[in-house]
Amino acid sequence: MTCVDLSKQFPRYRLSWEANGATKGQWKREEGEWPWLMEIRGRYGTVSPYGGEILQAMADRPRIGAQLRALPFVLHARGADETVVRFHVDHAPAVFNLLRPYRRRQLSEADRAKKAEILARARDRDRRDGLLPLSGEAFPALGSTIGAGDEAGAI
Repeated sequence: MTCVDLSKQFPRYRLSWEANGATKGQWKREEGEWPWLMEIRGRYGTVSPYGGEILQAMADRPRIGAQLRALPFVLHARGADETVVRFHVDHAPAVFNLLRPYRRRQLSEADRAKKAEILARARDRDRRDGLLPLSGEAFPALGSTIGAGDEAGAI
């Protein structure tokens, strides 16, 4: 059974790793890029996959927890001070309305073009000042000093 891929299902929200990625090393890498370790953080709580089409939300504020528990579609709820509820992925907008998740930054085409122009000017300046190579090679080939003869003497 697979879980909901939050990055595909909810592309407008910012994603983060569970426990800031501290548990990533304990899992074998699979082709899905660990979708069960992703979470959507919000102002009043987090949403993460539980399994299949089920998500779970956690809120550490008693008032928000009471509002989450009162939702008619909640499949399971536990906790008093820190409330964890499970719900179907179709009901996520109502939960997001309570938890107020952080959204990804959306740039307009004008802003995107302006930032690309600023980046191009910075690259040109860095090339002019010698901080970036002028050619297409990122690292020019260096001559090897190994086996060049030991005229200076061995150490």
